[in-house]
Amino acid sequence: MGERIEDPSAVESTRKTVCGLGFLPARTVFSPAKHLTQVTADCAGIPFLGTTIQAEGLQGYEIHMGETVFTKTVRPFVRVHEPEERDDGIVSGDGKIAGTYLHGLFDHDGFRRQLLNALRRKKGWRPLETRRCVAREKEAAYDRLAASVREHLDMNRLRRIMKGEC
Repeated sequence: MGERIEDPSAVESTRKTVCGLGFLPARTVFSPAKHLTQVTADCAGIPFLGTTIQAEGLQGYEIHMGETVFTKTVRPFVRVHEPEERDDGIVSGDGKIAGTYLHGLFDHDGFRRQLLNALRRKKGWRPLETRRCVAREKEAAYDRLAASVREHLDMNRLRRIMKGEC
């Protein structure tokens, strides 16, 4: 979505530079080192389609290979609190485009519902209430997976293998 992507180490391509879409004042420079971090963040009043999105306690993870540099002053998408205080992402001046390295933000029911309701209002549809709890649904799915693993694996043997025993 930015102005260009640079890949001096040929991480993704043999092309050193490619033009971006130019929607955001940013350029991304790839690097061989992968950045992967669990994060907690807040979204404090970003404009989006004529409304303001706010959410606290967003949980997710950041994953990327490189850094994005803004070519002019931008409005951040979120404020990260963990693992360290910093801004992340960008929101376009008209509030129609946002970008971030953070994944998993749509698991936050209130945040997801605000974004979807903004889209619904833009289409002339009425907003909806939050009906799902993604965290509970994920936890139930993990519980089902764990039960299936316990049922179908010899857990004592697996523990011995993990300890290096035969």
